[in-house]
Amino acid sequence: MIDIANQYAVKIDYQKDGKLLETMILFSPDIKIIKNIRIKYENTGFSKEIENIIENDQTEISYIQINYLKHEIFAFRSITSHYELFYYEQKILEKGYEVERDIIITDHIINMLSYLPVSKRSLCIEGICDVFLYQHSYGKETYIKNIYRLGHGELLSYQENKISVQIVQTLELGKYDLKKEQGADVLENSLREACQKMQKKESINQEE
Repeated sequence: MIDIANQYAVKIDYQKDGKLLETMILFSPDIKIIKNIRIKYENTGFSKEIENIIENDQTEISYIQINYLKHEIFAFRSITSHYELFYYEQKILEKGYEVERDIIITDHIINMLSYLPVSKRSLCIEGICDVFLYQHSYGKETYIKNIYRLGHGELLSYQENKISVQIVQTLELGKYDLKKEQGADVLENSLREACQKMQKKESINQEE
């Protein structure tokens, strides 16, 4: 189950011979990246070329990739992305026995709660402790037990009814020289570039 609320999420389909084979839901403030991925995805589906575009992207990007033929789902959040993705593994029981597993992925935790009856909700102690310590839950835990947040640089795989999460992207130290005046210039230029790519200029304070 995929439930997306963000109005800027872009849905791209890959069809062949009139049959829907794959779908990608893409989150990015960079219109050029979206157009580039759309053109390639609609022709070939999720390819190595698209993986390279995402890997080399230095702006914010998250995505959900669905393969209908293989019944697989992948979700990714880059190390700089503020586009959050939440997931929950739903176990379907009959007469007390597990008969099926499913995954629910959403970009808003409040949407997730609509699939979880009140009787099955319980507070996550780790998430609550994070809020008391840092005023926010930064880890994979959320306020609700068993509802998890995809971390920065993490890739979620849902294959053969099993969930696995691994870190596939890390921050590269030493990529830039951040010494003295040159470092200040790098940070200033990076900030300006990020601000220019925001879809809503009024959503961030900018000062010339």
